[in-house]
Amino acid sequence: MNLKFAPIYRDHIWVPILEKAWAKVMGHYSNINSWSSVNAIRVLTGAPVFEYATSAFATGALVFADIELALSKNYIITAKTKSTASSLSTTLTNSKEFAVIEKFKLDTNTIELILMRDP
Repeated sequence: MNLKFAPIYRDHIWVPILEKAWAKVMGHYSNINSWSSVNAIRVLTGAPVFEYATSAFATGALVFADIELALSKNYIITAKTKSTASSLSTTLTNSKEFAVIEKFKLDTNTIELILMRDP
C-alpha cells in the first residue's frame, strides 16, 4: 500500500487511520502539511498542549527536567527538528517530528538521553 504521508510500518495500521482522521478534520490531505503534531493532538484528543523552543531554556538540564515532568504525568510528547539541513547531523531530517518515548540517564548520571521514535 502506498500512502501519502504515513506508511504502514510493521503492521501498525493505526498511523494511517489516524492520518485519515486528521485529513478529514482538516478537509483534505493537502491541508495537513502546515499543521504540527501539537495541533493534531489538541484537536483529536482535546488534551491541553504546550509548545517550547529549546533555545528558550537557559540550560539543557531544564529541557530534560521538563521532559521528565511531562513523562511522569503521561503526557504525549513530540520533538521537531527545525534546523536547516546543512546544520543537522546526517541522521536527522529537516522539519521532522518524532514521538518522545523515554528519558534516560547513563550510569554516570552526567549524560542524559532521550529515546525518540519516528512515527
